[in-house]
Order: sequence, then structure tokens, then C-alpha cells
Amino acid sequence: MFRKTCQDMRSINNAMHSLRQNLAASTAADANIELPAPQGLSYLPYQRAGISFGLKNLGVLIADEPGLGKTIQAIGIINADPRVRHILVVCPASLKTNWARELNKWLVIPRKTVVIEGSNCLSTAFGAEVVIINYELVPVYIDAILAYSWDMIIADECHVLRNIDAKRTQHIVGVNCATENALVPIPARRKVFLTGTPILNRVKDIWTLVSYLNPTIWRSYEEFVSKYCKKSDGATGAVDSGSSNLEQLQAMLRSTVMIRRLKKDVLSQLPPKQRAIVKLTHCSSELASLLQREQQMFASMRASIHEDAWDFYAQGINSMRPADKYLFEETSRIRHEIALLKTPLIIKYLEQELAKHHKIVVFAHHQDVIEQITRHFKDIAVSFTGKSSAKLKQQAIDRFQNDSGIRLCVASILSAGVGITLTAASRVIFAELDWTAANVTQAEDRCHRIGQRYSVEVVHLILEGSIDINIAQKIIIKQRIYEQALN
Repeated sequence: MFRKTCQDMRSINNAMHSLRQNLAASTAADANIELPAPQGLSYLPYQRAGISFGLKNLGVLIADEPGLGKTIQAIGIINADPRVRHILVVCPASLKTNWARELNKWLVIPRKTVVIEGSNCLSTAFGAEVVIINYELVPVYIDAILAYSWDMIIADECHVLRNIDAKRTQHIVGVNCATENALVPIPARRKVFLTGTPILNRVKDIWTLVSYLNPTIWRSYEEFVSKYCKKSDGATGAVDSGSSNLEQLQAMLRSTVMIRRLKKDVLSQLPPKQRAIVKLTHCSSELASLLQREQQMFASMRASIHEDAWDFYAQGINSMRPADKYLFEETSRIRHEIALLKTPLIIKYLEQELAKHHKIVVFAHHQDVIEQITRHFKDIAVSFTGKSSAKLKQQAIDRFQNDSGIRLCVASILSAGVGITLTAASRVIFAELDWTAANVTQAEDRCHRIGQRYSVEVVHLILEGSIDINIAQKIIIKQRIYEQALN
């Protein structure tokens, strides 16, 4: 009996020691650990700490603020654990291409990767080492997913799983508190969830995440609600959706599953600007036809002029030969039509981003695109274009900078290019692109200037199949050249 008591005490002490270590590591800005990385790439110190935390915990919630590289940390865990061979990545549809690109860039050992679309054949799709699928398709493919042996599951933007009654939540984490018939969760040895906003509206939002990541500790929904979801009047329950004992909740989260760092904590490690390309997918036959026409015109234009469109546009359209001028004008007309059809996809993306970022600056080219976006977001948006008077333009800027209720500034690239400050936001999204890299850089620098406290994140929204991918890649390459030469 005495021996058993001693063993029990040692087990308790070991568990407590592990919890204390996790709690300390959950805010770490560096870790003394050697990690494999592709040649020419390296992890920032706080990313090493995140990977180290993930390696020590089979279920981990990487909840760093947006823009700190959660994707890179998840891939770092893959690189550092030789037992991880088969990986399932679940993410929003708009991020599937980005995940494929980042895996290709950061994996030390190349792996066969398949991106699941609606038309993929099950037999070929699930023969890969890495399978990337969006949340909406998980219920469709759930039988094949459950039949497969996963070493690791990654759920990006996992806050979408907060609704315990949603099919995608039930199929992935197996939680259904509304009925007694809980579904089987997707089995995996390692579970890595990523989100900068683990709690969107209510404390109970985080339950579905942590109960999947560490079901031993987070095993009772009723106990969770009783401890952390009380209202000020003492009422409890999911319906009441209160909040209580929040410091205790944070300590428990950090000591069991969660690592979270804020930008202000690791600001010295961040580059001044981070740029990314996000591809928007569509299923419109009208868009597909226009995109095909755009590609044809662009190919003819480049073949005719024998120069990059970015360069000759800067010379001025009026200096072109008549045939070349026609090609450029026709390409521009088609791009305008595409931009209008792309706008609903842009709006949907912005709605998702506003759940994670308090303020965002959006740049576009066409006035009617800017007007559509502004109308959709109504009272939380301001906008200005080249046609706006100096007074109205300044009023919009002042409201965005000083009014916490104004969360979106939508502006034309050229009208916002110089002389203004939009440092209330550190997130810049290009809904459309300019042909000239310098114009894009000037627009970025409305946020990246004196008064900006954080690293500026720049996103180019690219429509799948458009020439924007060519333009965006060219712009970013030129920006890197300029920065290397001048800075």
C-alpha cells in the first residue's frame, strides 16, 4: 500500500511538473533546440519555441496572434518528428493553395501532396503523404478519412469548429453535446490546431478545440461550463454563455494545450513587412470564360511588345503603337469585368479576416469595385478614390485612424499612394493589383510608416486562373530587388 501511494505521489508530482513547464513555455519567445529546416530558410526564435512546445505535446493549439507564422510552426513540427509521415491538413478553401505552397517551401523531405477538390477520386486522393482538404468537404469524404491512418492532423483557422452542433465540427472532433450520439473524431497521433482567435464571441467556443486536443484533461463539458461559463448572476450553461474564472482558464489552457504569443512580445524578431498571395477559387462559367480570354490577350500583348507589361505600362499607354494600345485596352477591359465578378469573393474573404483583425486597409483599382465593397460593410467602412475631394478624403482617413468602430478603409491604389497615414491597421489587402511594383509599395507604406507599432502583413488576393498571379509574383520579386539594393 505504501509503495503504491509513493508511486501515485510521484505520478502526481510528475504531472504537476509537466503542467508548470508547459505554462512557462506557452509564452516563450525562444527555445534552445536544433530544428531541421530547408537550405536557405530558418525559423524565427519564437517559432522555434512554438515548434518545441508542439513536439512536447501530442495535442497543441498554436494560438499566436495573426501574422506570426503559425503555418511555418506546424510544418516545423512535421520536420522535427521523423514518425510523422501521413498528414491531413484541414483549412478554409481559400487557404488550400497557400498550404500546398508553404509545404513545398518548408518541408525538409519532399512529400507527395494532394489538394482535395470536389472532383478528386478517393482512391488517388488518399494515396498521398499529405492531403489538404477544406472544411466543407470533410463530411463528404469522412469515410475515406476515417479509414486512413494519420500521423498528424492540422486544422488551420480552427475557430470555425466552435459550433458543437455543426456537421464539420462533429466529423472532425467528434463532439456533440446536444445529443448522446457523439461521432468518432478523426484519429491522429499528433493534433495541431491553428488560430489567432481561439475565442471569437463566447468562452465556450474553445471547448470543442481543447476537448479534441487533450481529452484526458478536458473531458467534461459540464465541468467546463460550470467553471468558466458562469454569468455574473451565477447562472451556468451553454445557453447562458457567460464567462468566469478567466485567469484560471488561461493558466489551464497554457499548461495543457495552448501556446500563444502576441506581436508586441516578439516585435523585435518580426520583419517590417510580410507578403503573401492568397488564391480565391470560383465555379462560375462566366468567370472561366473571361479568364481564358484574359490569358489569351495577355499572351498576345507580351508577344507583341516583347517587354513585361509592368514596364511598358509605366511609359504611358499613349506612347504605344495602335495595335499594342488595343491589346492593352482590351486586356484592361476584361480585367475590369473580372474584378466585378471577383468582388463577392473578396467580400467573403474580408468578412473572415475581420473576425481576426480589428482594422484592415483594402486597396483596389476600379471605383465600382471600391463602391461595392464599401456598400457591403456599411457603417464600419470608409473609402476614398481619386475622385474624392481633399476634404472628404481626409475625413475618411481621420475616422479610420481614430474611430474604433471604423474597421475597414477601402481606397484606390493611386489615390492612397502618397502623403497619407493609415497606421491604425497593420493588415493590407490588395483586392486588385497595379501593373507597377512601385505603386504597390507606395500603397503598402501608408501602413508601414512612422507610428506603426507592428509588422505589416500584405496579402494579394488572386483569382484562380487569372494573370494576377503573374503580376503579383513579378511585383514581389521587384520589391525584393529594390529593398536589397536600397535598404
